[in-house]
Amino acid sequence: MQAGSDIQRAAHAALNAVLHRDTAKISYNMPYARTVEAVPTLSQGCGSTRLVHHDVVLTYQFEQLKLPQLSPYQGQVGDFFYSPAKVPSAYELRPGDCVIAIDTAGSLDDSAWLARTRAAAQLHADLRRKLGHDSHAAFKRQIAGTDFHADLIVLTRYVVTAPVQLAREQEIVR
Repeated sequence: MQAGSDIQRAAHAALNAVLHRDTAKISYNMPYARTVEAVPTLSQGCGSTRLVHHDVVLTYQFEQLKLPQLSPYQGQVGDFFYSPAKVPSAYELRPGDCVIAIDTAGSLDDSAWLARTRAAAQLHADLRRKLGHDSHAAFKRQIAGTDFHADLIVLTRYVVTAPVQLAREQEIVR
C-alpha cells in the first residue's frame, strides 16, 4: 500500500508542476489577470490615473491596453505599443488624479518609492487591495534567510492632493 501512495504523490506533484499549480516559482501563481481587472475599479472617482510598478509582465499588459504607467521596463522588451522615444519620462498630476502603486511580490516598496519621488506630501493613500497569497513564503524565507512577501500583489491607490510631477524610474531600485 505504501508504494501506491508514493506513486499517487509523485503523480500529483508531476501534475502540479505541469500545470504550474502550487509551485515554489512564484510567477506561475501571480494573479496578473486579476490585477489588470482591478485597475478600472480602483480608478473610479479619479480625474486621471497613472500606474507605478516594477514588473515586466504588467508593463506589457498595460501597454497593450494603452494605460498610462511609470515603469522602468517601458519600451524595452517585446512588441510594445510605445517605442522608447514615445515613453514619457514624467507625468504632471493634479489634485483629484490618482496613482496606483502595484507591488508584485515585493518588487515595489511603497515607502522607498515615495521617498525617491519626493512627492509623499502630495499623495494620500486611501485604498489598498491584496491579490493572491504565496503559500510558500515561509519556506522561502527559511531557506533564503531573507523576507518573502506572502501577498503576491498589493495595489495601493494614492489620491493626488496638490500638483505634482512624477518621473519614470529609469532602473529598478529596491
